[in-house]
Amino acid sequence: MERGFMKRIKRVSLLTAVVLVMAVTLYGTQRYSTYEAEQEEVRKFQQLAFKGYSAINTGRDEEALKQYEAAVAIYDKDDASLSDLATLYRKKGRIKEARALYEKAYKVEQDKYKHLYNAALCDYLLEDYDSAVKKVMELMHQDKKRSKYYRLLAISHFANGEREKAMGAYAVLMQRKSYQNDELLKKVKSAYDALEVKPEPEELRFAYEDTDAVEELEDLMQRYVEEGYDIKALRTAQKILGIEEEHNGAHKMAAELFYRHDVMDEAGRHAEAVSVHDARSLEMLGGIQQRIGEHEKALESYERSYAMQPKTELLRAMAVCAFHAKRTKEMAEYLERLGEFDPQLAHRVVYALETKSGVTHTTWEKLEYLIKDDLLGLYCDLRGCHDA
Repeated sequence: MERGFMKRIKRVSLLTAVVLVMAVTLYGTQRYSTYEAEQEEVRKFQQLAFKGYSAINTGRDEEALKQYEAAVAIYDKDDASLSDLATLYRKKGRIKEARALYEKAYKVEQDKYKHLYNAALCDYLLEDYDSAVKKVMELMHQDKKRSKYYRLLAISHFANGEREKAMGAYAVLMQRKSYQNDELLKKVKSAYDALEVKPEPEELRFAYEDTDAVEELEDLMQRYVEEGYDIKALRTAQKILGIEEEHNGAHKMAAELFYRHDVMDEAGRHAEAVSVHDARSLEMLGGIQQRIGEHEKALESYERSYAMQPKTELLRAMAVCAFHAKRTKEMAEYLERLGEFDPQLAHRVVYALETKSGVTHTTWEKLEYLIKDDLLGLYCDLRGCHDA
């Protein structure tokens, strides 16, 4: 009896072992089959995604769309493929679908902020401005220096009727050259210009104010000039010159600012520093020299400027300087050349100078070909000539 029981126990144990082995084998086979199926899906996904990527790079958007849709249907955990498909949808005008895919891509890979930015851009296109602003603010918690974030924030606030907030975002962009002619920002810029309210100085502390990067300081200097803060602009120009002693733009800006505020010595010094390269600075230098009575030097500066960029106003100024320097022959030559371009202006200058008893009749006769019409009406207005 005991022996029969033991036999049954052994039989059951053997059967259990067999069942267990069969179960483990079956489970392993199923698991392996699942793994094989998953690997096959991955292979198919990769093939489709690669074809889609290749189609995008060769300009075949329709083919790319087809391949990426098939790829994402198989596997939707690859953020790059989701983003590529979203971009194709956006180009097709399927903005809602694009937004959903960008948001999904961001959930898959939250370190890639471009997905969230693109989703915010879709919000803007769908006129869901509150959502766009919310997404951009989340982005700016990570990076406050990205110009495109300020751009999207400005246009979204503006479109949502939040003008003051739009102005704040736009104020940051004004200092950055690449956004000066941005089409989407034109309405914001017009509104900003129309406010005609100058911000307080403390509001002009931008991200670049404490930088030593010359390009960023150039933007800041230009911004200060546009806002009417000449002293801040001048200090920024001087900071640039402390970094780059021969920086033409900073010298030119300093010259113009000193000239504007009647500090002729400093204006002349900075204008001379760029005069070799810049016709405008040479013209300004001539004006400075003329104002302080250095007519010979002024004439030389004007001549060099004219050689770079001929203008009738320069011929007029050169004639006046030649008159004051008692260089009658050169004066006559300048007036002749001026007469070829603007006879009336030349006639006015001749009369104005003649009334100051400095022009001989020989000079007048040399310009006889100009005196064909009765220009007495013009002679009545000589202030511009006398101030020249």
